[in-house]
Amino acid sequence: MYRNYIEELHLLPDEIIAYLRKSRADDPLLTVEEVLSRHEAIIDEWAERNLGAKVPEGNKYREVVSGETIADRPEIQKVLKLIESPKIKAILIVEVQRLSRGDLEDCGRLIKLLRYTNTLVITPQKIYDLRDEYDRDMFERELKRGNEFLEYTKKIMNRGKLRSVSEGNYIGSVPPYGYDKVTIGKEKTLAPNDDADNVKLIFHLYVHEHMTYQQIANKLEQMGVQPKFVDKWSKQTVRSILRNYHYIGKVYYSRRKDVTVVENGERITRRLFQPLENVIMAEGKHPAIIDRDLFEEAQDIMDNN
Repeated sequence: MYRNYIEELHLLPDEIIAYLRKSRADDPLLTVEEVLSRHEAIIDEWAERNLGAKVPEGNKYREVVSGETIADRPEIQKVLKLIESPKIKAILIVEVQRLSRGDLEDCGRLIKLLRYTNTLVITPQKIYDLRDEYDRDMFERELKRGNEFLEYTKKIMNRGKLRSVSEGNYIGSVPPYGYDKVTIGKEKTLAPNDDADNVKLIFHLYVHEHMTYQQIANKLEQMGVQPKFVDKWSKQTVRSILRNYHYIGKVYYSRRKDVTVVENGERITRRLFQPLENVIMAEGKHPAIIDRDLFEEAQDIMDNN
């Protein structure tokens, strides 16, 4: 039945877009490239068996950035733009939920675009024609099921992060300036590196030499000290170091939080620092770089200013 339906459609490989994306459902031990390679093998095998040839390389779109919504994923945005052309008749994916595990707004947008552009959604198990009410209902159910799984997974992951922080582990992906991220056994923590002396200098200049953020940034530039994440030192970079509690041996969770607001009718997500009373903080397993009294003195000066 499935095979006969494909033959009736008279699809050609260059009329199909293949979309590949890693999700939380995949093995966390595999890299994005490994997951996409496995999925590409599945898609290629399907295309060769049912169409006689693979989907052309130029028609394959690989999402390598993480993102819960369509707005966060540039490759799916390209795909949705391309299906406006009558030359594209189908999207080939390993499962429906690869298109979106976002909110219901994204689900509705996908259904509308696919339905009114007459674009088929092909998976190795089923072909969805969203002009058909039965297929449209099944497709919507699959997207909603993915959204429910995403919310459940996020809760489980958050619980794991909270437990790990309470045990003193560092859960960030990028270590603070002056530290390297290291693994001891199965746990992640921090170890001071050569830049730790520059962190000490920053606190000394601010507290004892009474320099401003910008004056400290200028001095570091003059000394030839290289910042870690930016091209040159700025007052914002200096300030973020002075506010970082990792330097007194702390670890924390939810220091920054994604906050969604609506501006001019558009939904915008900003990543904002949270008030300290809302932050879950614990003693870390890593050594402190800055004495606690010096750190608190720096905080008092900053607050007063």
